[in-house]
Amino acid sequence: MGHVFILQIYRDLLYTIITLELSLGIVHIYKEVNILLSLLGIIVFTGFVSGSYPSFFLSSFNPDEVLRGQLKISGSNLNIRKILVIIQFTLSTAMVISTWIVYDQLNYLRNKDLGFDKDNMITLRLTTPEMLDKLPVFKQSLRSKPGILKVGSANARVGYDVGKTIHLVETSDGMVERGINNMTVDHDFINTLNITLMDGRDFREDTPSDTIRSVIINETLAKRLNWNEPIGKKINIYGDTSNVAQVVGLIKDYHQFGLYNVMESLMFIYYPKCYLI
Repeated sequence: MGHVFILQIYRDLLYTIITLELSLGIVHIYKEVNILLSLLGIIVFTGFVSGSYPSFFLSSFNPDEVLRGQLKISGSNLNIRKILVIIQFTLSTAMVISTWIVYDQLNYLRNKDLGFDKDNMITLRLTTPEMLDKLPVFKQSLRSKPGILKVGSANARVGYDVGKTIHLVETSDGMVERGINNMTVDHDFINTLNITLMDGRDFREDTPSDTIRSVIINETLAKRLNWNEPIGKKINIYGDTSNVAQVVGLIKDYHQFGLYNVMESLMFIYYPKCYLI
C-alpha cells in the first residue's frame, strides 16, 4: 500500500506531464488482475534486490568484533561499494536523461500542428448497409444533441492508411497516369475536422454531380503534379475517359498518415454516405 500511496501523491504531476489520468481506485485495481499481479511482482523484486546486498554485507560481520569496535572492512568490500555507487550514479543520470527525452517527445506530440482539430473527436463505425442508408437521419439526430457541434463522415480514419489507385491526370503532356492516395469523404468532413480550405470550395450536399465531377486535393499533390493553379485541373477518377472530374478545392496539408510518414499527396472524392463518422 506504501507504493500505491506514493503513486497517489505524484498522480497530479504525472497527469500534468502526460495528460493521462491514472485511476487508483481499489475496485478498479482489483478488476485488472494482470495489472495487480505485475505491480506485486515489481514490488517483491525491487524489495528483494534492494535488501539483498545489505543483508549479505551485514551477515559477514563478526558480532564480537563489532561490539568491541574492532570491525575492519576489507579492500574488496570497499571496491564493491565504489562500484555500486558508480552504478547508482550512472542509472540515476540515465533516468534523468530518459525522463527529459520522454517529456520533450510528449510536449512535441501535444503542441505539433497536425493540420486538423484532434480534440474532442469521436469515431463511430457503421457496420451494415441499413445503417448507411439511415446515415443522414442519424447525423441530424447527433447534431440535435447539445454536446455535439459537427458531424462528418469518411471511409478512413485520420492517422491510418488510405487507398491508392491509378488515375489519369492533366499535365502539360496531356492526360498521364499517376498513383494517388485517395479517400471518400462527405460534405461535412473538412468542416468537422477544421481542415483549412486554401482555395476553391468544399463539396456541396445540394450538388449530386460532385460525386463524379469534383475532387479536392492537398498541397502536396498539387506540388507533385506541378499545378500552380490546381482549381479546374482534370482528373479521371473512375477509369472512364469520358467521365473526367475537376479539382474544385485545395486543402492545406494535414497528417492523415501519422507523424512517422512524410507528408503525402491526397485526394478527396465525394460520397455522402461513408461508414466512419
